[in-house]
Amino acid sequence: MDIYEVQKIIEGALQTIGIDPEEARSEGEGQWLLMRNQTEVYVDSWVQEDNSQWQYFQTDKPVPVFQVVSPVCYLPSGENRGAFMEELLYVNFHMYYGSFTINEEENMAAIRYRVPGDDLNQKRVIEVLDSVGYYSEALAGYLCDKYEVDPVRDEE
Repeated sequence: MDIYEVQKIIEGALQTIGIDPEEARSEGEGQWLLMRNQTEVYVDSWVQEDNSQWQYFQTDKPVPVFQVVSPVCYLPSGENRGAFMEELLYVNFHMYYGSFTINEEENMAAIRYRVPGDDLNQKRVIEVLDSVGYYSEALAGYLCDKYEVDPVRDEE
C-alpha cells in the first residue's frame, strides 16, 4: 500500500464519522486536525524513506506511516513530576490504541498511536481516532486535578 492509499483510507474514515476531510486538513500534506470538544487530535501520514534506529523492522522500500497524537496536559514540576511519570506508565498498561508520551521541549504529555500504514483499514482508523480522543479528553481532567497542572486545550 502506498501513502496515497493510506490517505484515502484516513479520509474515508473521517467521512464515515461525519467529518469533512477537506475542512479538517492542515497545511501540510497528509495532515488533519480534529476536535473532540476542546481536545485537539492530530492525524498524520507520511512516508518513512529510510530505516531508523527506532524501527524494529528493516526494509528496502519506503514505508507509509499512520500516526494520531493528542496533547493532554502540561507536565508538573518539582516533587510531583516523578509520581506523574510513574502514573503515565501505569495508565499505559491499560490503554488500547494509544499510549502516553512526553514532549520535554513543549513541556506536555500527549497520547499517541503510530503504526506502519501498509495494512491500514477504515475500521482501525476510526477505532484509533475514538480511542486517542477519548483518553486525551478523559485523562486531562483527572491528571490536571491530581497533579495541579493545566490541560492543553484549544482556546477557540
